[in-house]
Amino acid sequence: MKRRTFIIAALAATAAVTVPVVYYSRSRDNLPKDPLARPEILAELTDEKTLQEIGIRYRKLFPSENTKERLKELLITDQNGRQTAPTGDLALSEWLNEKIRHDFSTFSTATVNGWVISITEARQCALLSLL
Repeated sequence: MKRRTFIIAALAATAAVTVPVVYYSRSRDNLPKDPLARPEILAELTDEKTLQEIGIRYRKLFPSENTKERLKELLITDQNGRQTAPTGDLALSEWLNEKIRHDFSTFSTATVNGWVISITEARQCALLSLL
């Protein structure tokens, strides 16, 4: 392979990888800073519009969870029904990510708009769709 062909191919490959990364990183910047309404792990896989659509559909499937107050209450409650979420944003974000892992390990999931997600992620999307 000629040097020129190699350089052009390398630049094309770099652009092919960089453009989607930049797009998704910018789309995540529009998400709220509140960890309760920011499904971080799911946001790595899709855009804000899809997260909103998941939230809207989840609220239609579970009308008893159709208010900001109810969703926040459920999000800060542990698997034993106690409100035990930490108060700082970083600690709360880590706590929610652990809660999501627990949801998957206990098969506490929902299929919404073709996505198999944890109940915690679904509730985060639902809260996001209400903001």
